[in-house]
Amino acid sequence: MEKLNNKYKNLCKIYSRLSRIQQKYTNPPSYADEEDMEAYMTTMVKRFELTFELLWKFLKFYLKFSQGIDTLGSKDVIRRSLNLGLVTEHEGQALLDIVEERNAVAHDYDEDRARELCEKIVHGYYQMFSEIVPRLEKFTKNEKNEEVK
Repeated sequence: MEKLNNKYKNLCKIYSRLSRIQQKYTNPPSYADEEDMEAYMTTMVKRFELTFELLWKFLKFYLKFSQGIDTLGSKDVIRRSLNLGLVTEHEGQALLDIVEERNAVAHDYDEDRARELCEKIVHGYYQMFSEIVPRLEKFTKNEKNEEVK
């Protein structure tokens, strides 16, 4: 299951990048102007989207190859992950909300909606990712606490 480990490593990388831009967005450098803030906002939205994509695809891969469960899409993956206890009730609902947010921003991008999403990232979604991502590492290991190859 080296592929599962690689998926987890990639998830951690993009989460780390989300963390860095979230810090810049919430504590911008003194020289940051309106254009810089717009760039931080756009970057944070994109990294948030990528973090979410890699998260649900990690869960999908885990469900398929470790549990033998076929899934259809992100909502199905989230629901099944919730049923198996891979995510909490609160996290599951937040992840389902993210699916709706992602679809709305992708199909009808405007700056106000992006700002609203950034506020949700800063005041909730980011913290949730900071709890889920480290917890998922255990799923890359087998019962003997060895890496799954």
